[in-house]
Amino acid sequence: MSDKKNFRVEYPNGYIEVNIGKFFGTANQKNINKLLCLAKCYCSEEQRIKLIEDMHYESKYRKEILDTLGDLEFKRKKLLANFFNFYSIERPLPTPEKALVKQCEKLTQNIQRISKERWNC
Repeated sequence: MSDKKNFRVEYPNGYIEVNIGKFFGTANQKNINKLLCLAKCYCSEEQRIKLIEDMHYESKYRKEILDTLGDLEFKRKKLLANFFNFYSIERPLPTPEKALVKQCEKLTQNIQRISKERWNC
């Protein structure tokens, strides 16, 4: 489940193509607004639906990674608990995992936003 999904907006002066997971998961709101403004005017309703599906795919992919990492952390704790006090083997969520959680949240927010809008001005 690792193929990257892209979204392309073609407009009279050119086009813009973004990696859906990376862009909608990490870009600031100003840049997302610019892209969605173009998309509203130059993309069809079918493209909007496809974008939402691809965003769900990207969010699900990140959640699967987080679940796998959570399982590995649980196994780690279980193995170490045999030798050490359980309280001493707890550790906070690492930075990469925090970033994935934030990306999932941002993707979900953008999915909700795009789902409420209609395209083709």
